[in-house]
Amino acid sequence: MPKEILNPAIEAIQDFVTRYDKNRFITSCRTAAHRSDFRGFTNFELADFDDEQIEAFIHNWFQSPLDQESNTAQRCWEQLNDGRNRAAKELAQTPLLLTFLCLVYNRTQKFFDKRATLYRKALDILLEEWAADKRLEMGDIYDGLNTELEKVLLADIAYHGFVNDQLFFTRQELIDQINTFIEDTADKPTLPGKDILDAIAEQQGIFVERAEDVYSFSHLTLQEYLTAQYISQDSQLAADIVEAHLVEDRWREVFLLIPGLLRNADAYLLTMEATTQQHLNTPKLKTLIDWANNATKDSEGDYKPAAKRVAAIYLALDLDIARPLALYRARPRALARALCLDRDLALYRVVDITRDRDRALYRALDRDRDRAKKFNQSNIFRAADFPAIIIHLESLKDQEANNKLFENRQQIVEKISEIWCEGLNLNANLLKLSNDEIESFSRYFSANCLILGCKESAVRVSKSTWETIEHRMLTLWEE
Repeated sequence: MPKEILNPAIEAIQDFVTRYDKNRFITSCRTAAHRSDFRGFTNFELADFDDEQIEAFIHNWFQSPLDQESNTAQRCWEQLNDGRNRAAKELAQTPLLLTFLCLVYNRTQKFFDKRATLYRKALDILLEEWAADKRLEMGDIYDGLNTELEKVLLADIAYHGFVNDQLFFTRQELIDQINTFIEDTADKPTLPGKDILDAIAEQQGIFVERAEDVYSFSHLTLQEYLTAQYISQDSQLAADIVEAHLVEDRWREVFLLIPGLLRNADAYLLTMEATTQQHLNTPKLKTLIDWANNATKDSEGDYKPAAKRVAAIYLALDLDIARPLALYRARPRALARALCLDRDLALYRVVDITRDRDRALYRALDRDRDRAKKFNQSNIFRAADFPAIIIHLESLKDQEANNKLFENRQQIVEKISEIWCEGLNLNANLLKLSNDEIESFSRYFSANCLILGCKESAVRVSKSTWETIEHRMLTLWEE
């Protein structure tokens, strides 16, 4: 929804709910678009499909007599669980993508591990085969407007709508865009724009009429894919879009799709990498990154260097005990997972030691001690003194139990942070980040995580380029 009408829309919904407060209401949106602006609502995040739900979906999909006779559902389920189809299995956790998987499997009897390939195959089905399945006459839509040209037309509409934050189109807007496109096409189709729009909407299901004379793509995923297709045809446009929108949530899926449409994604990923560096925009953030690199460089731990650096930053950010909630978004949790860091490292505190409860304090001290032991065993740091951290934490717990050392809880909190900083050779002043610095760090880690996702979705990235990017990730470098 365009930003200029988002707040009025939220207010209108809130007024409606307040007026009819005896009723029950459910609002839904994609995770990336979520905002906690509604009063009186309880927020839930829908879980991904589990294996049982995926299997049930597949068996419900393939219900025709022919499918039952050939046991299509069971073959589909078994192939999906084949280790070679791991990427497709991950996609299947999302209902829409599982729909696409079933559509494509029905035609090809196999799966594809790249999202862009899956979307392309699904779009081909929507353009050519659904209408046939519904026994609808194609009429004259393909009299000069072949499937490939129609994809170009749809990509043009999708991109210009998406870049302007436009998900809904009036009928006249679409007709005008179609007519403009046709007029600028050699061997142009003979049908007017209104007939082409009706055919696309009625026969193919690409556009859906949401209200009278108001259309959108049948699913946002289709608009995102077509937008990515449009961008992938112009390397300079791709670079400009990365620089302008890299850290915007609504562009994330588009960025993940583009490398799957490129013959080689080297230049694209290098542009993302350079843009990511811009978010290290203060001396304090740069010093933190440099500290993480120096603290872990050439250590003996069995992790990639970038994974060691993110573990160090993760641990450092958690030492600002006075502001655990403010720092939550800056914690690079997704990046840690993407770099295959061991979940047993206990990277973050599960107990808030600022609460005025003795049990919380003792649990936190025990947790910090255990965390220090795990980091010591991991050999991620090169010279950190974890044995000293463990001894000081145990001593602190004993002294607090005997009420010998501290007058108030804040002193204990500060002492715990001091113990960690001394053991890690970390300047405590580096942890006093402003809100702007916290936001910049959050964007920096999100962008690095996106680079990893784009590498996985790419058709090809050269070995030398990826080794360079991976070597420089979470370090200070100049182009």
